[in-house]
Amino acid sequence: VFISEPVSYDRYPALKWCLAVYIICFVLSAAVVVLCVGECTGCLPFPFSRFLSAYSFLAVAMYLTATIIWPVFQFDSRYSNRGSRPAYCSSPGTCAWDKVVAVAVLTALNLLIYLADLAHSARLVFVSGY
Repeated sequence: VFISEPVSYDRYPALKWCLAVYIICFVLSAAVVVLCVGECTGCLPFPFSRFLSAYSFLAVAMYLTATIIWPVFQFDSRYSNRGSRPAYCSSPGTCAWDKVVAVAVLTALNLLIYLADLAHSARLVFVSGY
């Protein structure tokens, strides 16, 4: 929602990578939820806990790159003219600057959540022996 209007990812391929990270992780997370709710976790040809650990590791790696790339390409003066909040954003409502900041904050929050998920799934696989 925050990156669609105005489009804030089409200026650089690195920002398109961030969009790909958001989409891929969302789709895979939705698939995990569907597998869990549908009680189909045993249908996979490998242990579900190992799948979760591998997915969590992949998501952490991808979100780590997005957490670094998004702010660099959105706020660094070499790539953008958004070094600080513009004066026209002082009126009520959200402006493009607010949306770009929200994406940066939510990206970092998702990284932390996926990191916690990785720690939990790794514990399931390596400590509990599932």
